[in-house]
Amino acid sequence: MGLTDKFTKIIGENHYWTSEDKVLVAVSGGVDSMVLLHLITHLPSESRPFYSIAYVDHQLRSTSITERQAVKKIAENLGVPFYSYIWPKEDQPQSGTEEAAREIRYQFFYQVMVEQNITKLLTAHHKNDQSETILMRMVRGSAISQLVGIHKNRLFKDREIIRPLLDFKKSELYTYAKANKLEFYEDESNASSQYTRNRYRNKILPLLKEENKEVEDHLTNFAADLQDFLNVVNPIIEKQATECLLFEEHGVKISKQSLIMQSDSIQRLVLKHMLDRLYEKSSLQYKRGHVEILQKWLHSDKANSKIELPGDYVGIKEYNDFSICKEAHIQPKLLSDAKQLEIGKWVLLPNGKKIGLFYSNEIIESKKQIATLFFNLESITLPLKIRHRAAGDRINIKGINGTKKIQRILIDQKIPSSKRKEAIIIEDAEKQVLWLLGLKESSLSTKKIPDKIQYGLILKE
Repeated sequence: MGLTDKFTKIIGENHYWTSEDKVLVAVSGGVDSMVLLHLITHLPSESRPFYSIAYVDHQLRSTSITERQAVKKIAENLGVPFYSYIWPKEDQPQSGTEEAAREIRYQFFYQVMVEQNITKLLTAHHKNDQSETILMRMVRGSAISQLVGIHKNRLFKDREIIRPLLDFKKSELYTYAKANKLEFYEDESNASSQYTRNRYRNKILPLLKEENKEVEDHLTNFAADLQDFLNVVNPIIEKQATECLLFEEHGVKISKQSLIMQSDSIQRLVLKHMLDRLYEKSSLQYKRGHVEILQKWLHSDKANSKIELPGDYVGIKEYNDFSICKEAHIQPKLLSDAKQLEIGKWVLLPNGKKIGLFYSNEIIESKKQIATLFFNLESITLPLKIRHRAAGDRINIKGINGTKKIQRILIDQKIPSSKRKEAIIIEDAEKQVLWLLGLKESSLSTKKIPDKIQYGLILKE
């Protein structure tokens, strides 16, 4: 069976698209993408989607202008939309160019897809790319889920990436291009050892081929077998994960009690599942070592600690509460400044609740009331002020002689360190702390006395 027939069969068997779908073909001008484009254009009409072409000029080679014009000309001849982006040289980093270029490409592709209402992106990754990726990840110490290599199709934010050439070797693509007299451009940077992938492609894999010329097939077969294994294991782990993990908008909460009841192996697999979920829409990858770090952290006796993970994720341990989220989402919710409580008015708190000061004879009971403290008029001095705690703050609590530090109360109540900054106190004009909100009330507070006018401090939803 020829390459064209094999390609058509792959598309049909996998149901990658219909003739009604709009797809974006990423074309670089190299042999891989030029073959992909040619195959798409020669699909039977019932299998051929409505396609557009996207090209990114990274300005990293002197021939890039010529290549961009050539791809544009092909699009014009085919009568299909052409979208291109030129990466400004001043925006290019001094190091990490390879990864930065990839980020730029996919940002541009996604932008075009959104603007043109295109649902699928086609890239020309092939079997050689797959074997290189698998080997690179093995050497790098990537997690087991990443050793399956490049997926034939996967989510791309709210779109989809499809790689229909993964079953074909590069040599097959060259043969096809030659037979069909396709014009393509060789990227001279592919010969440079500056880039990691090139070193694997040009140095390491050729050495392995000397040991076994079918090493590329063996690597891709390994990935396929591993994927079969994961397809069986993952549903089991997902069931365990639902008992131990709670995924939220900005991260995940971990139930230590549920997780440590599992075997060490299940713990690691659940943690891997968690990281897979966190990074599934990111170009960043975690390593096996991150799983080991998380497991040790989970079993640590230290009450409050923090660990850093790739992509600005942080793990926060506060007593028995474990969570992982983006650094930007762990900022405490604070008042902008101290506020004065005026009789008969409400003050909105950072957590969405409200607090107000009223005369007791004006208070109407409500289901939204969380707590109410009463004070005799002569026991406190107005105005009252609401603020966050400060170093040295103390409160006179009922049932003890003298005062107690607010800081010690928060520790005794096992308030997580990240939440202690959010603690709010109410004090009067004499600097007497009347209420550590939601936790402790001053000994100055009293019961409601019928037929007597008192101050009432109300906390409500």
